[in-house]
Amino acid sequence: MNKKLILFPIFILLAASACSFTSEAPRENPDIYNGRKFLQKGMYMVDTGNNDFAIENFIFAYNSFSLADYLPGKIKAACRLYKNYNLAGDVQKCEEWRKKAELLIESNHSGMEYITLAKAEIYFSRKQYRELLDMTDSYDNAPEEIKGQIQCYRALSALKCEEDYSLLMVEIKNTADRLGEMSEDDELPDISALSFLYYNLGYLEAEMGNQNKAMDYLEKAIKIDKEISNYPAVADNLMLRANIHFKRKEYSDALAFYERSADIYKLLKNDKKLKIIAGRIQDINKFTGK
Repeated sequence: MNKKLILFPIFILLAASACSFTSEAPRENPDIYNGRKFLQKGMYMVDTGNNDFAIENFIFAYNSFSLADYLPGKIKAACRLYKNYNLAGDVQKCEEWRKKAELLIESNHSGMEYITLAKAEIYFSRKQYRELLDMTDSYDNAPEEIKGQIQCYRALSALKCEEDYSLLMVEIKNTADRLGEMSEDDELPDISALSFLYYNLGYLEAEMGNQNKAMDYLEKAIKIDKEISNYPAVADNLMLRANIHFKRKEYSDALAFYERSADIYKLLKNDKKLKIIAGRIQDINKFTGK
């Protein structure tokens, strides 16, 4: 990553602010407007698997919000950096941004839901399932799109801990219904939150042995992800479908979905997933005598 870009000189931010006074820009502080745009671009980079560029844009967002002393924006950007530095494997930077986010939340007296979701994602990636369940036992005041994601991480962690997650499934489905209504009314700020719920409902239904229901949810998820060009999510969706067909011993369908997901993972340079798929294809060839 270009370290010079990360520093983001103040005069660049000020120049960007001046450029914001256009007929298309909303009537708000130009630095806040720029910060929102950087956040959006960062999220797009996350969805397309470009973590380094995502981090750069989240830093740009944080600096823009800092110029306006806009705490809600700084909290969102700091939480994103906490998550994405964890994804990058930079433990020191990850902890720095966690502490910064928590300090901002304490100062703002709000925004706890953002750090809770960030911690849930990180704890799950680190396989700290019990800690995740203990840490996320209260989230009723969170916005619906954040609440749903926390519910998913709780259900997935309960599954990993071999605990019953049926009540959490009901909660997730209810949240998904509300997000669907918000989407229809153009009131959902991030449609990927809904596809995230559908995908995880598909996974959880498959784990319960309800493959047909799983496929229905996965179809809803992939429709959204294709519309917003969320390529990693599309690949994950296709791979999960392949796994379901594989468990059913429907090897021809499984092979087709593995190949489709592999085509995307190759473009995303996700060698870990490609290695898993290669192993599954070998199994299919062995079982089918090819």
